[in-house]
Amino acid sequence: MGILKRLKKHIPLAGVLAGLGALYATGVITEPSCLTYLMQVPALLILSFTALARVNDIGPERTGWIWQWRRVGLSLVGVASVSLLAAPFVEDYYWPSWKVLLLSWGFALSWISTPGMPPWWKYVSGEAKLPKGMT
Repeated sequence: MGILKRLKKHIPLAGVLAGLGALYATGVITEPSCLTYLMQVPALLILSFTALARVNDIGPERTGWIWQWRRVGLSLVGVASVSLLAAPFVEDYYWPSWKVLLLSWGFALSWISTPGMPPWWKYVSGEAKLPKGMT
């Protein structure tokens, strides 16, 4: 009975992995198209908003080289995300591959769930629902 209890905790993850496997299989069968772009748009929006919020969250007192590299890295992610959002409206555009789609969503979901990081954590943790002064 103990094994069943432990396995029960992993059912949601198994479902997600099965869904990703099905998506990857679809990618092997189906060529990238406007569908992959449309599926990537929410992830790119999450990445661009998160990068902007995290750069903004780095205070002016943080001037060390590690903070400067962080600013550069977050800025690069933000600029790349916005450019990928605008990419179908320029000439010679290639639709994102299924692997790039999975990578975008992987980063977006990881960034959303990073503890204590803006702008999503207060919503993920439920702090946004608490009355003022109870956080």
